[in-house]
Amino acid sequence: MRKIHRLVLLAPAYRYMNLKNYHRHETTEKQFRLKQIMPKKNYFHVFRFVGIVSNLNQEFHSIEPETMILWGKDDYLVKEKSGYLLFQMTKNNVKSYIKLDHHNHFNIVHSKVVSSLIKDFLIA
Repeated sequence: MRKIHRLVLLAPAYRYMNLKNYHRHETTEKQFRLKQIMPKKNYFHVFRFVGIVSNLNQEFHSIEPETMILWGKDDYLVKEKSGYLLFQMTKNNVKSYIKLDHHNHFNIVHSKVVSSLIKDFLIA
């Protein structure tokens, strides 16, 4: 097994997901592109993911590597307390929890700001 020295988590869905809000936001004009990213027919994959997370919850109690958690303040799918719970589970003193304005669960992946933060964290 390979040891992990640094860990980056983007909008981590550890325990708290809000699928009802996904349905509500999906229909707004501002979030029109979400239908292209994750159409309704792919909900099966979301629920399968939730099942995997639930299984991990039973065995997962701490995080050892240096960790950076990034969460967008406009994330309506994963609640902030999900990332904060993982932050609390991080035993390493090198850890950060960064809340980003104007980022949601989907655009956080394509953000230049996020790319820069990750690069700085990984090469530090």
